[in-house]
Amino acid sequence: MPRSPPSTATNSIEPGTYNYRPKRLYIDVNADYVLNRRFTLFGGMRNIHNQTEDSKVHGPNTPAYAKFRQRVDYGSAWTFGLRGTF
Repeated sequence: MPRSPPSTATNSIEPGTYNYRPKRLYIDVNADYVLNRRFTLFGGMRNIHNQTEDSKVHGPNTPAYAKFRQRVDYGSAWTFGLRGTF
């Protein structure tokens, strides 16, 4: 007898419930400026607007106050320096 696919519903999670992450925009910028043949200034910026990453859950009977699940704040990382070739 063929087996049916496993159900995602359990005693506490109803069918049609799913987890998702809303849209977000990460902006990264990298730049190099060559001073001469031996030295270069460089810079790199990740997530320059310091966007957070949210997780949400939605189900047929999920109340509005329970849809937000988690927020992660990775922060913004900026790196600048001087690169030399010898």
